[in-house]
Amino acid sequence: MRALVYGAMATVVVGLSLLAAGCGGNDSWSGGPVGWAVGKPDAGYGVILHTTDGGRTWVRQGSPAEIPNVEIDDVTAVDNLTAWAVGGAENLGVILYTSDGGRTWNRQTVPPDAGKELSGIKAVSPSEAWACGSGGVILHTTDAGRTWVKQNTPAIPPSNFQRLDAVGSGAVWVVGDKGGTDYPVVEYSTDRGAHWTRQGGPGIFSDHLIDVSALSPISAWAVGGTPLNPPGQVVCRTLDGSTWTQVISLDPGDANGVCAVNSSTVWVVTDFDGIHKTTDGGATWTKQTVPRTGFYLLGVTATDERQAWVVGGGTENRGIILHTTDGGATWTEQAFPTEAWLRRVSFVGARR
Repeated sequence: MRALVYGAMATVVVGLSLLAAGCGGNDSWSGGPVGWAVGKPDAGYGVILHTTDGGRTWVRQGSPAEIPNVEIDDVTAVDNLTAWAVGGAENLGVILYTSDGGRTWNRQTVPPDAGKELSGIKAVSPSEAWACGSGGVILHTTDAGRTWVKQNTPAIPPSNFQRLDAVGSGAVWVVGDKGGTDYPVVEYSTDRGAHWTRQGGPGIFSDHLIDVSALSPISAWAVGGTPLNPPGQVVCRTLDGSTWTQVISLDPGDANGVCAVNSSTVWVVTDFDGIHKTTDGGATWTKQTVPRTGFYLLGVTATDERQAWVVGGGTENRGIILHTTDGGATWTEQAFPTEAWLRRVSFVGARR
């Protein structure tokens, strides 16, 4: 299930030996990792949830005055006080920012041609971040969002970009749909957006890509879907930064989220309650057991090989947060003060 416009389709998981800092790290505050989760509006305003204890308790942030009816699609946690979130409202892209741990969320000014919705956000420091969205929009800030600059990408098809990731001193990946071409768009820059190169090709990427998780400037994973018949999730990777190969087929439905912890350990979450994990770089995958079924799992983040969080939404129009501290051998459900679908989750010290 795509964050912006797409329903369940057969899934593609793409691994790219392109980006080495995985989803590692472990910042804590008040007894546990600090994180945010975001989702659909509830009670008239967008859902932003915050925890300072690893999810034992989640509190809702924001207000109808700050974020009225905003569909929040993504969030990036920078440190215990700083985070960005993006989405859309009234056919306009929205960027929200906090520098006080979420006590206040401020709507930042975006260019007038920034599209109808922003679906991806990634910060690389308290001052620098990237955002992407519909109509092939890529935005960049180096001053904590006081100014957002639209990237000049004349060679990129007008794809609906779904998500991006950035690492190092200037490496950025952006993924989306076909944009009217034969295969989904994967755009890569090594110089902070001065130049962009399209990667992949037909037969490897089929219909659309939804998420990307970068490990280093030469290693990343991306996930998405394909309408091929029979449907099936396909895992692909490249070991040289340019050649992509398919590795394995998983289940039907979209793969919606990916978090690469290191070169060996990767989590992927999918439609129809799917949590898949590899500990050998994609050679083998294990589908993990969830405590409750009936959910599209949309976002995943991990602080290390053992601790991860997954969010999503179910057929009864309610969201879910799952947590593991044993590498996924057991997943427990965490309580939170809304029933809204949750789309993405990000923790301080994690790669997502």
